[in-house]
Amino acid sequence: MKMDANEQVLLPQEIEAYLESLQPITIPDIGSPKWLTQRERIHSLSLQASLDVKSDREEIVKEYLVTLQKVPLLIHELIATEIWRLKVFPLLLKMENSSKSTIPLYLVLYQEAALESFLEAVLFHEEVVESSGDSLIDLVDYCYRNAIIFMSFQDEDFSKKSDEINNDLDEKLRLEQQKREIAFESGMKCISLLSYMTQHLKTIPLGVLHRLLVVHDVPLLFTNLLYDPPWIKEINGEKKKYTDGKWNKITSSDVMKISKTEGQIWIALIQLLLNPDCQKKYDMSGYKKEQLLK
Repeated sequence: MKMDANEQVLLPQEIEAYLESLQPITIPDIGSPKWLTQRERIHSLSLQASLDVKSDREEIVKEYLVTLQKVPLLIHELIATEIWRLKVFPLLLKMENSSKSTIPLYLVLYQEAALESFLEAVLFHEEVVESSGDSLIDLVDYCYRNAIIFMSFQDEDFSKKSDEINNDLDEKLRLEQQKREIAFESGMKCISLLSYMTQHLKTIPLGVLHRLLVVHDVPLLFTNLLYDPPWIKEINGEKKKYTDGKWNKITSSDVMKISKTEGQIWIALIQLLLNPDCQKKYDMSGYKKEQLLK
């Protein structure tokens, strides 16, 4: 059911209590009762933060996040969930009895997406970026890893969701398909998170800027994404673009329209390539110059 933007999921006192209750989660904790409780609270906080943005009202979740210094904790849990997906999830798929419920595995996979959505709803605020400190280095590394995976989806058909495909499909194969769908969405969100960080270049730590420009070369990464975008595909003879969580046919009037993701990439490129401080740090010569100007 779609919620009205003016609705409240949590009262201000609940927001403060939920955020104060958040504790660092270790990988062995994932799936435990403690983790499930924290997961529900994070989902409620994320939904409330999104509703606050859409309704253009006071963003209480954001204010308490900064006051209570909880953004690094969210980034820590995001990385822990990623490690669980990469290291533990494949082992559980091998061990899982087909007769047992796979719902707990779905919950963990979706937790990573929920944490990304939460950060996406608040990270465009300068005070949130500032309160994140050096934990942004881990977030940049995370976003880069997922953006590289996202680039590998250029030739993959995501036009059918896992719940629309053959009902007889083995549950483990369905889980794998679900994981890939979440990875695709994750790539879109990670582009957004990287773009938000480039809009606060005077605020982010120098180590984060070094990661963006030198270690991961985000300008080149974003240029390659624009050149061969995974969010545009030809499906059944029709050209489609992935916007607002679904594949939409590109009509003649849509050809010149820039999607949210494309706009975020262009904004990031302008910030990273035209900012005087970035120009001193970024070596735009030879191969890089050729690729950026193509």
